[in-house]
Amino acid sequence: MVSNLSTQGSMTVKEYEEYFLKHEVCKTMSEKSLISMYLACLNEKIRNSLKGTNFSTLEKLMECARLAEHLIEQGCMTIEEYKQFFVNHETEYRDEDPDERPENDSQTGSGND
Repeated sequence: MVSNLSTQGSMTVKEYEEYFLKHEVCKTMSEKSLISMYLACLNEKIRNSLKGTNFSTLEKLMECARLAEHLIEQGCMTIEEYKQFFVNHETEYRDEDPDERPENDSQTGSGND
């Protein structure tokens, strides 16, 4: 790991994403390496919620990290419930901001419980 790359610490996922993308490491490493590095630098709760998932792009990992943070902060789900949610819905909210989506599926009219 690059020694001068900070971990997420007290930053939100969005703040850390911006920091990470501006860092010089993004200019020199492969996407596969960046995915591993970004995941390793996330806070433990978020990192654990994403374990076992293979991300094809850094963008997809960042999107899922934002969603995980949102769900964990809202107390909507435990990490295990989030993992199951992710397996079932991994592309449903692909391009949406987590703050703009409904709190639960009953608001979308999908009826999936």
